[in-house]
Amino acid sequence: MHEVTAETSLQVMPEVPVQAPSLVEAAFEDVMTVAGDGDTTVADFVGEYTQRPDGSYEFVHAPLIRAMTEGAVLLIDDATLISAQVLAVAYTAMDGRRVVVKAQKGEVIKSGRRVLRVGGTTPGVYGAVLTEALSSRFSVQIHVGTSSGLRDLAVSAGW
Repeated sequence: MHEVTAETSLQVMPEVPVQAPSLVEAAFEDVMTVAGDGDTTVADFVGEYTQRPDGSYEFVHAPLIRAMTEGAVLLIDDATLISAQVLAVAYTAMDGRRVVVKAQKGEVIKSGRRVLRVGGTTPGVYGAVLTEALSSRFSVQIHVGTSSGLRDLAVSAGW
């Protein structure tokens, strides 16, 4: 298992779409995933109220908050398909401040430890835009041309 001891971010941009999540899930035990598409909302990152069986409501945290509080890896799959307005909620957690405001009624979530974030993107997909704001939150960008290239990457990284 690959151990991450410092704040690390990785953006895997495969030309073979479905491989990045598999690579991350194979490399790390605890992965929280936000599946990106045009319908992804802030609630998909931070959480929302859900109804209990007794009819009352409770706030349930989503992958970003859970990754921050539980020390899991955060995988933002197809990150470039998520609108910039939605991604903005994650930026303060991704850029070193390790804070998210807006979780529940303005609740402030602070991560006591650094969170590994991985963003998977597929270049050339209609509507996919890698903004400077998103790109700057990843310290390493790896472009992989084939699924065998992903296997080679995993082996060379010790995963």
